[in-house]
Amino acid sequence: GLAEVAGVLGRRGVFGCRAAVVGVGRGGVVGGLRAVAEGSSGVAEGSSGVVEGSSGVGVGSSGVVEGVVRGGGFGGRVFVFSGQGSQWVGMGGGLLGERVFVEHVRAVGEALSPFVDFDLLDVLSGLGGGVLDRVEVVQPALFAVSTGLACVWESWGVVPDAVVGHSQGEIAAAYVAGALGLEDAARLVAVRSRVIGEFAPEGAMAHVALPVGVVREELES
Repeated sequence: GLAEVAGVLGRRGVFGCRAAVVGVGRGGVVGGLRAVAEGSSGVAEGSSGVVEGSSGVGVGSSGVVEGVVRGGGFGGRVFVFSGQGSQWVGMGGGLLGERVFVEHVRAVGEALSPFVDFDLLDVLSGLGGGVLDRVEVVQPALFAVSTGLACVWESWGVVPDAVVGHSQGEIAAAYVAGALGLEDAARLVAVRSRVIGEFAPEGAMAHVALPVGVVREELES
């Protein structure tokens, strides 16, 4: 199960060579793992010390990504903050028993109050009905949950060495890094999401599995 896999990953030894498998369904994942075990993943070692395949990005024909850890061993801790799309009704509900999380959410709610028309704790406890359909609710709620979770981690002594965020997650990352205060971050996420909801309510995002140079050429051609 997922818990067992997480337990193994958290306790296993640290090795210099790594492989990740991308597959559709059980059969695809099993096939990729078998290719790694048999050494037939289609990824060849590059001269730079990083394993690269024919595509130049370390991806083999079997959906396997392989590489070599530089520096040997663990690096620093990195907190990654996602953008919109990771939300669900009742998200954060399991953390409402954590005093640090609740105190932070209340502080975020107070900072948001001049700009929003909803109660943040109601949204996170699932009492807000269908409000998560509104971008001006989703993004502030995600900001509160992600930064609140960071506060919980930090209360347990897990402090990031670096942070990175995507889309509205950049605001959360900037707050956790100390580049933005809570009031500025809350105002930014509230106003930004309201503008997006008004002018680009049907916006979408796509992931293109191509090198930056190739994408740039396609866009400019």
